[in-house]
Amino acid sequence: MLERIVCKDRDEWLSKRIHSIGASEIASAIGLSPFKSPLELWQEKTGRKKPKDLSGNPFVQFGVRAEEHLRGLYLAEHPNLRGEYHPYDILYQTDIPYLTCTLDCELIDTTDGSKGILEIKTAETGKKKQLEQWDNKIPDWYYAQILHQQIAAGIEYKFSTLYAKLRLLNGNSYLREYDFTRDELANDREWLLDKAERFWWFVKNDRMPPVTIT
Repeated sequence: MLERIVCKDRDEWLSKRIHSIGASEIASAIGLSPFKSPLELWQEKTGRKKPKDLSGNPFVQFGVRAEEHLRGLYLAEHPNLRGEYHPYDILYQTDIPYLTCTLDCELIDTTDGSKGILEIKTAETGKKKQLEQWDNKIPDWYYAQILHQQIAAGIEYKFSTLYAKLRLLNGNSYLREYDFTRDELANDREWLLDKAERFWWFVKNDRMPPVTIT
């Protein structure tokens, strides 16, 4: 069953979030993130280490500034969709309370009432390897986030979209949209849930995890 925690501000949101794995953390938990290891995340979740403050990072700052505009542009391009944004709401399933998410936008299809999830990203793709990660697919760490959101938000959310602004070294940028239905990701959700459960066992039992969660 879906539960929703409504936090009054960012500070309360951060204090609640520490007691679970958020969608932006799942890739780190299962060893897919190029930015943070399972061990580093475990240290944060067990109180051994404070998360790094990335608010001064220029790429993070750009993503924050761009998000509301990209959300508006996506909705303008899809007039059949209505969007709701709750920046301090935390969603989770009562039987999996350690997996939580806060959505960039909750989508409602006005033609049939179905609900979906919008995830917004900005990324640098100046190098060939970076660009290849977005060629008819999305990077593995973002795909894990999509799966995580579907688990935490639950069955009433029937589809997910990742809407990305990709920027080249010359300053030019372009938009890409990646769509997923809930049904097509069922097997991958099970795979992710198994790995997430294993990582959370190490947190609950205060045991150091291996380098790779197998």
